[in-house]
Amino acid sequence: MGYYSTNDDYKLYYDTHGDRSDPPIVFLYDLGGKRRFFDRQVKEFARDHYVIRWDYRAHGSADSDFRQLNPEQLAEDLSVLFDDAGLGDNICVAASGLGAGILLAYIRAYGDSRLSRIVLMDETLKYLNIDGWTHGTMEDELEAVYYMREMSFGWEKFVPRLVEQMIGGGTAASDEERKMISDAMLDNRNMRMMALMVGHLVQDLRDVPALVKVPVLVTYGRDGGEARADMAKAMAEQFANSSLADFKGGTMHYYLDAESFNKRLRTFLAEEGV
Repeated sequence: MGYYSTNDDYKLYYDTHGDRSDPPIVFLYDLGGKRRFFDRQVKEFARDHYVIRWDYRAHGSADSDFRQLNPEQLAEDLSVLFDDAGLGDNICVAASGLGAGILLAYIRAYGDSRLSRIVLMDETLKYLNIDGWTHGTMEDELEAVYYMREMSFGWEKFVPRLVEQMIGGGTAASDEERKMISDAMLDNRNMRMMALMVGHLVQDLRDVPALVKVPVLVTYGRDGGEARADMAKAMAEQFANSSLADFKGGTMHYYLDAESFNKRLRTFLAEEGV
């Protein structure tokens, strides 16, 4: 656990929990997230897994430098993390939103030979519904421009919108949970989040599923709306060996419905061949 240096000497941080000899599982959060979003997974899985939580560029304890904030660089950073943490092969990665985009970019660059299983939480292969794709969350480039324009008014003004997506329309989040999520999101810088968001929005990952041989679990929050459900189902259909699961909540269903999520993840980890 601690800091490591990337190929361009950017300092990134990760923490570890559990016994290094146990199977590794890496958790990656969404844009603006924090390692503590996976506290409820650490508590459950560190008993028999080596749990790693990573702060990527512009997040948490990472360097605050404004450079190379793009999915391809973050994918390379993830590869270096695997080496620095001594994870070897047979790594399970569970990734949400931006984290899932990083993971899929990693697979495009390096393949899935070091991975045992992957979990994709609330992600799509392409956010913009153009070029024959209809399973994103934005209709076209104009909607993306308006989204980024709203974001440009200030991160602190944009966070309430994100928090509602994270919690979901029909989910009962406690005041403590809501405050934790909001405070964590507000502890970020606007321009860095915008740079990462632009790279994430323009990703087209439709070629990646053909590269994946390992089992895939796709999850989503059933309170996140029809667009989120549609993109999760479309995502699962693209992989040769996949399963789909939904939980209470929005994009942070793994936190808000942790007991159910952890039970399904544990089943997924134990399944033979899936």
